[in-house]
Amino acid sequence: MTPNSPCSTFLTGVLVALSLIQPSVAQLSSCDAVNCLLDEYNKPTCSVGNTTAQAIGISNFSIPISSQELTWTVAVQSLNETQSTFERDFFLGTPADLNLKARSSLELQVCAIFFNGAANKASFPGDDPEYSQGTCDDALATSCVNDIHDQAQAFRLEDYNGSNKSNSFCEGLGKALSIEAPQSCTIASGHEWSDVEARPLTGSDVPDLLQKSNCTPTTGHNYALT
Repeated sequence: MTPNSPCSTFLTGVLVALSLIQPSVAQLSSCDAVNCLLDEYNKPTCSVGNTTAQAIGISNFSIPISSQELTWTVAVQSLNETQSTFERDFFLGTPADLNLKARSSLELQVCAIFFNGAANKASFPGDDPEYSQGTCDDALATSCVNDIHDQAQAFRLEDYNGSNKSNSFCEGLGKALSIEAPQSCTIASGHEWSDVEARPLTGSDVPDLLQKSNCTPTTGHNYALT
Protein backbone atom coordinates (compact mmCIF):
# COMPACT_ATOMS: atom_id res chain seq x y z
CA MET A 1 0.00 0.00 0.00
CA THR A 2 1.12 3.56 -0.63
CA PRO A 3 1.74 5.85 2.36
CA ASN A 4 -0.31 8.99 2.10
CA SER A 5 -2.15 11.62 4.08
CA PRO A 6 -5.42 10.66 5.78
CA CYS A 7 -7.43 13.23 3.82
CA SER A 8 -7.05 11.10 0.68
CA THR A 9 -7.94 7.82 2.33
CA PHE A 10 -11.48 7.49 1.03
CA LEU A 11 -10.66 8.56 -2.51
CA THR A 12 -8.61 5.58 -3.64
CA GLY A 13 -10.88 2.56 -3.52
CA VAL A 14 -13.52 2.44 -6.21
CA LEU A 15 -15.43 -0.80 -6.65
CA VAL A 16 -16.50 -1.46 -10.21
CA ALA A 17 -18.66 -4.27 -11.62
CA LEU A 18 -20.14 -4.92 -15.04
CA SER A 19 -23.53 -4.99 -13.38
CA LEU A 20 -24.73 -1.83 -11.67
CA ILE A 21 -23.58 -1.55 -8.06
CA GLN A 22 -26.09 0.07 -5.76
CA PRO A 23 -24.50 2.03 -2.90
CA SER A 24 -26.39 2.14 0.36
CA VAL A 25 -27.96 5.37 1.55
CA ALA A 26 -26.43 4.76 4.98
CA GLN A 27 -23.72 7.10 6.25
CA LEU A 28 -20.10 6.04 6.33
CA SER A 29 -19.49 4.06 9.52
CA SER A 30 -16.38 4.23 11.68
CA CYS A 31 -14.81 2.66 14.78
CA ASP A 32 -17.90 3.54 16.82
CA ALA A 33 -19.92 1.03 14.80
CA VAL A 34 -17.60 -1.96 15.33
CA ASN A 35 -16.42 -1.46 18.91
CA CYS A 36 -12.75 -0.74 18.32
CA LEU A 37 -10.55 -1.27 21.35
CA LEU A 38 -8.79 1.58 23.13
CA ASP A 39 -4.99 1.63 23.33
CA GLU A 40 -2.89 2.85 26.25
CA TYR A 41 -3.48 6.44 25.11
CA ASN A 42 -7.26 5.91 25.11
CA LYS A 43 -7.37 6.07 21.31
CA PRO A 44 -9.40 3.58 19.24
CA THR A 45 -7.50 0.87 17.36
CA CYS A 46 -8.54 -2.07 15.21
CA SER A 47 -6.17 -4.97 14.45
CA VAL A 48 -6.86 -7.05 11.34
CA GLY A 49 -4.21 -9.37 9.91
CA ASN A 50 -0.96 -7.40 9.93
CA THR A 51 -2.76 -4.06 10.17
CA THR A 52 -3.31 -2.10 13.38
CA ALA A 53 -5.51 0.75 12.29
CA GLN A 54 -6.04 4.01 14.12
CA ALA A 55 -8.98 4.94 11.89
CA ILE A 56 -11.42 3.02 9.73
CA GLY A 57 -14.25 3.88 7.39
CA ILE A 58 -16.94 1.41 6.31
CA SER A 59 -19.50 1.73 3.53
CA ASN A 60 -21.98 -0.85 2.27
CA PHE A 61 -23.22 -1.65 -1.23
CA SER A 62 -25.13 -4.32 -3.10
CA ILE A 63 -24.32 -6.44 -6.15
CA PRO A 64 -26.59 -8.78 -8.16
CA ILE A 65 -25.09 -12.05 -6.90
CA SER A 66 -25.90 -11.41 -3.25
CA SER A 67 -29.22 -10.72 -1.56
CA GLN A 68 -27.31 -9.11 1.31
CA GLU A 69 -25.18 -6.00 1.20
CA LEU A 70 -21.39 -6.25 1.11
CA THR A 71 -19.09 -3.87 2.97
CA TRP A 72 -15.99 -2.01 1.83
CA THR A 73 -13.58 -0.88 4.55
CA VAL A 74 -10.50 1.32 4.47
CA ALA A 75 -8.17 1.08 7.47
CA VAL A 76 -5.48 3.65 8.16
CA GLN A 77 -2.44 3.04 10.31
CA SER A 78 0.37 5.43 11.15
CA LEU A 79 3.82 4.51 9.88
CA ASN A 80 5.59 7.59 11.19
CA GLU A 81 3.67 10.15 13.22
CA THR A 82 6.56 12.63 13.10
CA GLN A 83 6.49 12.71 9.30
CA SER A 84 2.71 12.18 9.11
CA THR A 85 2.94 9.14 6.85
CA PHE A 86 0.16 6.57 6.82
CA GLU A 87 -0.63 3.22 5.23
CA ARG A 88 -4.04 2.34 3.88
CA ASP A 89 -5.43 -1.19 3.73
CA PHE A 90 -8.72 -2.21 2.18
CA PHE A 91 -11.04 -5.03 3.22
CA LEU A 92 -14.10 -6.54 1.56
CA GLY A 93 -16.79 -7.85 3.91
CA THR A 94 -19.04 -10.63 2.61
CA PRO A 95 -21.85 -12.77 4.05
CA ALA A 96 -20.65 -16.15 5.32
CA ASP A 97 -22.49 -18.05 2.57
CA LEU A 98 -21.08 -15.96 -0.31
CA ASN A 99 -17.92 -17.51 -1.74
CA LEU A 100 -16.55 -15.03 -4.27
CA LYS A 101 -13.52 -17.22 -4.97
CA ALA A 102 -15.80 -19.95 -6.34
CA ARG A 103 -17.76 -17.59 -8.59
CA SER A 104 -17.35 -18.26 -12.30
CA SER A 105 -15.59 -15.52 -14.23
CA LEU A 106 -18.39 -15.77 -16.80
CA GLU A 107 -21.07 -15.02 -14.20
CA LEU A 108 -19.84 -11.68 -12.92
CA GLN A 109 -16.51 -9.90 -12.88
CA VAL A 110 -15.92 -7.71 -9.83
CA CYS A 111 -12.75 -5.65 -9.52
CA ALA A 112 -11.37 -3.17 -7.04
CA ILE A 113 -9.81 -0.24 -8.88
CA PHE A 114 -7.42 1.96 -6.89
CA PHE A 115 -6.82 5.45 -8.29
CA ASN A 116 -3.74 6.12 -6.17
CA GLY A 117 -2.51 9.03 -8.24
CA ALA A 118 -5.86 10.81 -8.10
CA ALA A 119 -5.90 10.57 -4.31
CA ASN A 120 -2.96 12.99 -4.15
CA LYS A 121 -4.93 15.66 -6.02
CA ALA A 122 -8.53 15.21 -4.94
CA SER A 123 -9.86 16.72 -1.74
CA PHE A 124 -13.10 17.11 0.18
CA PRO A 125 -14.64 20.52 0.94
CA GLY A 126 -13.45 22.17 4.14
CA ASP A 127 -10.66 24.29 5.56
CA ASP A 128 -8.81 21.43 7.28
CA PRO A 129 -7.94 18.66 4.78
CA GLU A 130 -7.15 16.19 7.57
CA TYR A 131 -10.68 16.27 8.96
CA SER A 132 -12.77 17.33 5.96
CA GLN A 133 -15.50 14.94 4.86
CA GLY A 134 -17.36 14.24 1.66
CA THR A 135 -18.26 11.79 -1.08
CA CYS A 136 -16.67 10.87 -4.40
CA ASP A 137 -19.01 13.40 -6.02
CA ASP A 138 -17.57 16.14 -3.78
CA ALA A 139 -13.98 15.22 -4.61
CA LEU A 140 -14.24 14.34 -8.30
CA ALA A 141 -17.54 15.91 -9.46
CA THR A 142 -20.70 13.91 -10.16
CA SER A 143 -20.11 13.90 -13.91
CA CYS A 144 -16.63 12.40 -13.46
CA VAL A 145 -17.88 9.63 -11.17
CA ASN A 146 -20.75 8.77 -13.55
CA ASP A 147 -18.43 8.75 -16.56
CA ILE A 148 -15.97 6.40 -14.82
CA HIS A 149 -18.84 3.98 -14.02
CA ASP A 150 -20.07 4.16 -17.62
CA GLN A 151 -16.56 3.58 -18.95
CA ALA A 152 -16.08 0.53 -16.71
CA GLN A 153 -19.42 -1.02 -17.58
CA ALA A 154 -18.76 -0.59 -21.30
CA PHE A 155 -15.36 -2.30 -21.07
CA ARG A 156 -14.88 -5.53 -23.02
CA LEU A 157 -11.65 -7.45 -22.46
CA GLU A 158 -11.59 -8.90 -25.97
CA ASP A 159 -11.79 -5.41 -27.47
CA TYR A 160 -8.92 -4.20 -25.31
CA ASN A 161 -6.65 -7.25 -25.63
CA GLY A 162 -7.00 -7.90 -29.34
CA SER A 163 -4.60 -10.71 -30.12
CA ASN A 164 -2.81 -10.23 -26.78
CA LYS A 165 -4.36 -12.64 -24.25
CA SER A 166 -1.99 -11.84 -21.38
CA ASN A 167 -4.34 -9.53 -19.46
CA SER A 168 -6.94 -10.80 -17.03
CA PHE A 169 -10.24 -8.94 -16.97
CA CYS A 170 -9.33 -6.76 -13.99
CA GLU A 171 -5.82 -6.07 -15.31
CA GLY A 172 -7.26 -5.05 -18.65
CA LEU A 173 -9.92 -2.87 -17.04
CA GLY A 174 -7.36 -1.10 -14.86
CA LYS A 175 -5.07 -0.41 -17.82
CA ALA A 176 -7.94 0.74 -20.01
CA LEU A 177 -9.17 3.19 -17.35
CA SER A 178 -5.67 4.52 -16.69
CA ILE A 179 -4.91 5.53 -20.27
CA GLU A 180 -8.21 7.26 -21.03
CA ALA A 181 -9.70 9.38 -18.27
CA PRO A 182 -13.09 10.98 -19.06
CA GLN A 183 -13.04 14.64 -20.11
CA SER A 184 -15.15 15.43 -17.05
CA CYS A 185 -12.36 14.25 -14.71
CA THR A 186 -10.36 17.46 -14.66
CA ILE A 187 -7.89 16.27 -11.99
CA ALA A 188 -6.49 13.64 -14.37
CA SER A 189 -3.28 14.99 -15.89
CA GLY A 190 -3.41 14.94 -19.68
CA HIS A 191 -6.67 12.97 -19.44
CA GLU A 192 -4.78 9.97 -18.08
CA TRP A 193 -4.80 8.53 -14.56
CA SER A 194 -1.44 7.84 -12.96
CA ASP A 195 -0.78 4.91 -10.63
CA VAL A 196 -3.92 2.81 -11.12
CA GLU A 197 -4.11 -0.65 -9.55
CA ALA A 198 -6.73 -3.32 -10.26
CA ARG A 199 -7.44 -6.31 -8.02
CA PRO A 200 -9.96 -9.13 -8.68
CA LEU A 201 -12.71 -9.69 -6.11
CA THR A 202 -14.24 -12.74 -7.81
CA GLY A 203 -12.67 -15.92 -9.15
CA SER A 204 -9.65 -18.00 -8.23
CA ASP A 205 -7.32 -15.00 -7.75
CA VAL A 206 -9.32 -13.57 -4.85
CA PRO A 207 -7.17 -13.33 -1.68
CA ASP A 208 -7.82 -15.83 1.11
CA LEU A 209 -10.12 -14.90 3.99
CA LEU A 210 -8.53 -13.17 6.95
CA GLN A 211 -8.54 -14.58 10.44
CA LYS A 212 -10.59 -12.49 12.83
CA SER A 213 -8.69 -10.68 15.56
CA ASN A 214 -9.64 -8.17 18.25
CA CYS A 215 -11.73 -6.14 15.83
CA THR A 216 -13.86 -6.98 12.82
CA PRO A 217 -14.13 -3.83 10.66
CA THR A 218 -17.40 -4.62 8.94
CA THR A 219 -20.96 -3.74 9.88
CA GLY A 220 -22.26 -7.06 8.51
CA HIS A 221 -23.23 -9.70 11.09
CA ASN A 222 -20.79 -12.65 11.03
CA TYR A 223 -19.27 -11.39 7.78
CA ALA A 224 -16.00 -12.75 6.40
CA LEU A 225 -13.16 -10.41 5.48
CA THR A 226 -10.86 -10.50 2.48
